[in-house]
Amino acid sequence: MYTRMTQRIGLAIPAFLLACSLAFAEGLHPVDVDGKWGYIDDKGTMTIAATFDEAAPFSEGLARVVRGEERGYIDENGKLVIKHEFHTAGDFHEGLARVYRKEGLIGGKYGFIDKKGETVIYPKFNDAGDFNDGLAAVKQNGKWGYIDAKGELRVKPQFDEAAMFSDHLARVQAGGDWGGKFGYIDTSGKMVINPKYDECTSFCDGLAGVKQDGKWGFINKSGAVVIEPQFSEVGHCMEGLVPVRVGSLLGAKWGFVDKSGKVVINPQYEAVRSFENGLAAVRQDGKWGYVDKTGKNVIKPAYDEAMDFTDGNVAQVKVGGKCGYVDAKGDFVWNPLS
Repeated sequence: MYTRMTQRIGLAIPAFLLACSLAFAEGLHPVDVDGKWGYIDDKGTMTIAATFDEAAPFSEGLARVVRGEERGYIDENGKLVIKHEFHTAGDFHEGLARVYRKEGLIGGKYGFIDKKGETVIYPKFNDAGDFNDGLAAVKQNGKWGYIDAKGELRVKPQFDEAAMFSDHLARVQAGGDWGGKFGYIDTSGKMVINPKYDECTSFCDGLAGVKQDGKWGFINKSGAVVIEPQFSEVGHCMEGLVPVRVGSLLGAKWGFVDKSGKVVINPQYEAVRSFENGLAAVRQDGKWGYVDKTGKNVIKPAYDEAMDFTDGNVAQVKVGGKCGYVDAKGDFVWNPLS
């Protein structure tokens, strides 16, 4: 199993839908205190009191919160700086946050607000992604295209699927003449790597995973194969190492290879996450821990779940059904069981 995850454990997102880096932690971290949410710093000190019913990680200096009927965003001092009445709202990316306005019992449209809380792109899309490289994927009339920060269409809706831009390229699925295969476009909308893959990931660190004939390999941004298809699953290349799964479904294990395909950490794990700040979360015998780039166990497997060290200081872990935070030595800065 390979998943990049959002900061609160339990909301898993398939790797191929994400951009290369989504580092949400900004020195403040949401914690649950007797059913209410607040924020701690890297040392475990409560800096924003636990008064919220829901609390998301900080992104670009703001965090989504819910308190009673009140929904909005707080700043790093805990002050509610944006109130909104949308059904749902996302994190800020490049100064804009995706919002969803419900229409009727089952319908609704997506738009975007800025950091003043003003609607800058009116909700009119059937679906939408987050901004990256100045563009966001949007869906209209069953097809995906891309808009700029002013809401103007830069790539007309034409794709069956469209991911966030990463490394200035976006993963798209095109049907019709291309037979429903995956390829990559640049920010002008030009197809720079033709749709010929059964599946693929977003580009990270100059590489993207591609699947052909049931096996995964890697290509570079020119579309050249740099690691031949041979793996049953792959993750994102981060910090020069790639998570790969080797073997049959029942006996397959995860390890890491370098950008040439050379095995650096032998396949031995039940699940892994990509390297962040020199450490990768790995699962053995049902428990998560952390290894360095040589495969050395830096933090022994002891957690039910484990997140990345996205800011280099702390990582969220789950023990006994509760979420806490550990530092790079494995010491709790917020022990959920105490």
